[in-house]
Amino acid sequence: MVLSQLLPKLRVLRRIENDPDILIIYCGANSLGLIELKSLLEKLQDTLEQIAKLFPRSKLVWSNLLPRFNWRYSEDIRAMEDSRKRVNREAILLREKKMSKLWPPVTICVEVLPPSLMVFGPPIVAVAAP
Repeated sequence: MVLSQLLPKLRVLRRIENDPDILIIYCGANSLGLIELKSLLEKLQDTLEQIAKLFPRSKLVWSNLLPRFNWRYSEDIRAMEDSRKRVNREAILLREKKMSKLWPPVTICVEVLPPSLMVFGPPIVAVAAP
């Protein structure tokens, strides 16, 4: 899913479901390289602010975009990695500056290992709150 599809999808779900207590958002990686980074960051801020208004009783949790070995819209892995890190930083800054009451200080971490090292199954997701 690209970032522009997130809000319409959540609007539809809101009509048929109750508001969640916690809404974990993992979206945007498929938008990297599809639109300019500046536009993506502006769209991210606008989308997260609209989600906060749409779900005022829900706590929003941002899950950092994960690294990839291959990116859909670019072969320049280093540039895409830099962009991914910037989106993650901007999302954290947005939480700290504008939306700290809506976003609890929670970080979602996923340890990414090469398949050859995943002896015990898929990656483990750890949720940490200070």
